[in-house]
Amino acid sequence: MTAKDVWDTVNEVDGQDIGKGTRIVLEALVKDGEEMGKRITSIEGKVDKLCDDVNDLKGLIQQSIDKKQDFWKLLSELIKEPKFWLWLVILTVLFFGVSITDIKGLIGG
Repeated sequence: MTAKDVWDTVNEVDGQDIGKGTRIVLEALVKDGEEMGKRITSIEGKVDKLCDDVNDLKGLIQQSIDKKQDFWKLLSELIKEPKFWLWLVILTVLFFGVSITDIKGLIGG
């Protein structure tokens, strides 16, 4: 039984027979109970939102991990390809300013 139920019951039976102090205490208990109910409802809403945010964050972190794993898998497969190394050398040499004719001379022997 809540304080509100007690308050309603006392008022229905004969609330005039209780003392003024008891009446004030019951009123305060009812108000506190109602106020606490509102606060708890607000807190529950915030906790639910926080749980949703945490779940969203978990999803984003998992996606990020999956993307990085995919990148490393691709890179490891690329490293195994001989053509990758040939193109890497050619692009590196071109980047540092070696002319294409010099590269032909290196490749052609």
